[in-house]
Amino acid sequence: PNEVVLLQDSLETIDVYNNYYLWSWEPKWMLKMKQLKYLYFRETSFDSIGVPSYLSGCTNLLEIDFSSTYWSDGPIRDEAFRGLDQLYYLSMGSNIYHANEDGNILPDSLKALPIETLRFQDVKFVASEEIKVDDILSS
Repeated sequence: PNEVVLLQDSLETIDVYNNYYLWSWEPKWMLKMKQLKYLYFRETSFDSIGVPSYLSGCTNLLEIDFSSTYWSDGPIRDEAFRGLDQLYYLSMGSNIYHANEDGNILPDSLKALPIETLRFQDVKFVASEEIKVDDILSS
């Protein structure tokens, strides 16, 4: 997918759902995808330690699904969701997320978004103490 940056001025949708053999490590190409509105890469081998800050480059993003990927086993970075003010659909289930340096599981930038649909199915949150999903979403 690194080559998609060649279409950065016109590409609005990337849908590579259920393509396990499609691999991308630390997707820096996302920083240049200003026109992208829909990004679906559920059940692919996109890889990053947690949710990377590169996502913030997709400033017109409306929907994203990165469930069952390797964007897991790390923090949900606050920088990842900064500037994604139009995002209303987020699916990030079947992954493992760790607390950030400040101890928060969900960053403030994510909580501030106008999200209408949030899917956290089969998510494991790792922190210094046991945390329930209801406690995270109510804070």
